[in-house]
Amino acid sequence: QAFVGSGVIDLYPVGKNGVAGPPVALPSADDVPFGIAFTHDNLMIVSNEHFVLPPETSPSTVSSYDIDHDGNVTEIDTEPANAAGACWNVITNDEKYVFITSPFTANINSFRIGKHGDLIPVNGTSVVATADGATLDIALSHDSKYLYVLVSAGFASSRIDGFVVNGDGK
Repeated sequence: QAFVGSGVIDLYPVGKNGVAGPPVALPSADDVPFGIAFTHDNLMIVSNEHFVLPPETSPSTVSSYDIDHDGNVTEIDTEPANAAGACWNVITNDEKYVFITSPFTANINSFRIGKHGDLIPVNGTSVVATADGATLDIALSHDSKYLYVLVSAGFASSRIDGFVVNGDGK
């Protein structure tokens, strides 16, 4: 298990009894790591939330790390998210794509996960959809054919938007 905080990723070793041990603080690849998701091959993907004005200049990124069986963490790749405040992320069941929400630009971004954990934007900007509100949390259907995004209008009201996921991660 891991907890992500400002500039640090805390890794918690989990014993065979399921109890978490003391945290081990590791430097993150970028400031303000926020969202976190794992593949079955111990690849960790972290969305790094940055927000500056204007939002188009935001330095938000997405990073990938390898975690070996001894708990050693190695950065693989860090790519621009092309969105402000990259927050939550989710990995498709086939572990080929990661989707990221960015509430300040209302974007949904997508990256292909390469064979060695490198992150490749599915198009020139990685932006595959834009909502008409702040894109908050994100989830995939059991078969990864549908992407569900919690969209908020100023945090006063929210709704869930659904998107079809194409085979090319768009």
